[in-house]
Amino acid sequence: MVEFALMIPIFILVIIGFFGMAVVFFSYVGTAAAAREGARFLVGNPQVANSAVQSQICTTSPILQSTANCLTRSEVQNDKSNCSNSTSYDMCIVIEPATTRVQGTLLTITVRYRTPVPTLSVSFLD
Repeated sequence: MVEFALMIPIFILVIIGFFGMAVVFFSYVGTAAAAREGARFLVGNPQVANSAVQSQICTTSPILQSTANCLTRSEVQNDKSNCSNSTSYDMCIVIEPATTRVQGTLLTITVRYRTPVPTLSVSFLD
């Protein structure tokens, strides 16, 4: 009984750690799939607006539940450095080049997603 009482907190922390890592890995895979789908859409339609690419990413993204939620919680930026400053958005989409895309040139779509990692909160420490 004493051994169980000593080991159960460690065991619970390990289980919670595995759960947190699973959430982070799911977000990573979902973000990569969203960027891939956006690039696939943009290669087929190089002259579409950035908002159409954002809508396509949100439609096929498994990490955000609804398209409407994704559109309000994501933004399209012109530069990767602008993504680090946005604290009000969960997903930042960077499309390079932002305009004047020509067939045969290099396209880059970067999707950054802020993963909501589950944490234990202690209310009396706030």
